[in-house]
Amino acid sequence: MLILSDTHGRDLKGVALPKADVVLHCGDLTRNSRSEDFERTLAMLRAIDAPLKLAIPGNHDFSLEPDYWRWTRDRSHPAQQQQQQHDHSRVHVPAQASRTGDEDGDEARASWELFYHAARRDSIFLLPQGTHTFVLPREVGGARLRIFASPLTPRLGNWGFQYDRSNPHKWIIPPMTPSADEAVDVVITHGPPRGIRDGAGMMGQEGVMSGAGCAGLLAAVERARPRVHCFGHIHGAWGAELVAWKRKMDALGAGKARAPTLGNLVDAQRSRVMVSLPSASKAEPANGRERILGDGSPPVRVMRPHESSPREEAGCFAIDIAADGEPEVERGAQTLFINAAVEFPRRIPWLVDIDLPLAGEDDVAAAAKTMSHMLAAEAPFAEPEPLHTIEVYLDYTCPFSAKMFKTLHDDLFPRFSSGASPLGGVSSPLGRRIQFILRPQIQPWHPSSTLTHEAAVAVALLAPEKFIAFAAALYAHQQDYFDVNVVNETRNQTYRKLARLAKESVGLDEETVYKQLEIPEKPAEDGGLNVGNKVTDDLKVLVKMARLVGVHVSPTVYLDGVEVKEISSSWSADQWVEWLTGKVIPKVDVGVLSEKGKLGASHV
Repeated sequence: MLILSDTHGRDLKGVALPKADVVLHCGDLTRNSRSEDFERTLAMLRAIDAPLKLAIPGNHDFSLEPDYWRWTRDRSHPAQQQQQQHDHSRVHVPAQASRTGDEDGDEARASWELFYHAARRDSIFLLPQGTHTFVLPREVGGARLRIFASPLTPRLGNWGFQYDRSNPHKWIIPPMTPSADEAVDVVITHGPPRGIRDGAGMMGQEGVMSGAGCAGLLAAVERARPRVHCFGHIHGAWGAELVAWKRKMDALGAGKARAPTLGNLVDAQRSRVMVSLPSASKAEPANGRERILGDGSPPVRVMRPHESSPREEAGCFAIDIAADGEPEVERGAQTLFINAAVEFPRRIPWLVDIDLPLAGEDDVAAAAKTMSHMLAAEAPFAEPEPLHTIEVYLDYTCPFSAKMFKTLHDDLFPRFSSGASPLGGVSSPLGRRIQFILRPQIQPWHPSSTLTHEAAVAVALLAPEKFIAFAAALYAHQQDYFDVNVVNETRNQTYRKLARLAKESVGLDEETVYKQLEIPEKPAEDGGLNVGNKVTDDLKVLVKMARLVGVHVSPTVYLDGVEVKEISSSWSADQWVEWLTGKVIPKVDVGVLSEKGKLGASHV
């Protein structure tokens, strides 16, 4: 996991961040919540080689908070009064007074749209508060990542995503159980917990700081016992600590709840500082031993450094908490806390190696639900998601399927899709009302039908963005896989030909594709002979999906889950538009479609 925070719109050009399986950005994506800052941050995230990138807003990203501007203009609000009372202080607040309502709305709309499309195009997800499950791609182990996310911090000034200390936020993080089945692996918040990397004990201009962390968050994390809790917000408290909890696992739900203080919850004797900035605290250890000074405010804590410090690797501090790493984080007994507020060259990001459990069926279902919510979630200013779904079941060796695909791909899709790919995501009148899903329909009376669909699945797994282009290539070379042309080929010879087509049509490595398809010539270790290939399990799922809805032949078309029998492979694009009229597309849009107007890319 590559972890960073508080980049404040810096593009980090000249900083070569390493490849990772997951990127976590802990908020403050911008300085003053301007869309151009969000654009720079998204460009920085896109440049990192990782299949999954997760971010949360911070207090500086206030335009992403619904109703923020309306709320801050209410002069009776305590935040406004606090601003007036502390004009002499160093607290900086957004200069919202000089901006009009239209400007605010335009800025917020533009910012939300950036993330709306980053999720669909770049797998960069802005996490809402709550618990989310992800399953990492098979090439990086197929592991499950369960994460709790929250942008909230205690109020200080007139920023976004804040709550009043007088009305503390109730943190709903799933607690650790003895079985650990429902435990979260990682907690990502913008702000720190009380007393841990929150500035407590640091020297400020007004003396020893009391710390800006949240006591309720500390208590919730102590109950949840994640492997890692990462955050930012307090720049000067950058660093990492391995914290040991006082209570044993079997005592988490027993007895009277303890006050959320370090003295009650953290075992300082067994806790260690991994990396820290040079201490600015006046507090000194007593007799060379660790201690916690006081259970009230401020919670000043002094601990010994860990015996083995993290190493610098590829522009990051690297910590290996996997089973064979150092330090090992004992699940349920310890948590690694990381303040990742970066400021080069001293405060750099973190690269954390962590063991995650393999995803089971329940994890896959939970991840599917998470992704459905992420992709369907509507920002306050986003246009609505598609209202209708058209599923088209096609077979790569069926001439009628080829004819329908050509009409859809070459003529219908471009009428509401600008750019070279019909897989875009920008808004359009039609693209927000309809989505096409191409589904495989294997025809078993043509043996090579299975093989061509396997090749399509392999390309979809290796490079999803190239799937449509490869499907077009399969239909264009359809006759190469007709019965007469493959009857004398072995199965692996046909796979080799398909892998070569993937190389020639969409630029994938031929050997990589072939390894997904190749059938081994020797039995499996358990003696099994029907061993399949690396896409067999995925193909089974797709076949079962078609069987569940009763699809028997290709092409077959479904509108919102109901079969549409009148659609023919001989239909032209104009006939498709005529049929869509009144069912999917309001009549006001039909004239534009008939003229092949470019309305922006659709969700195809």
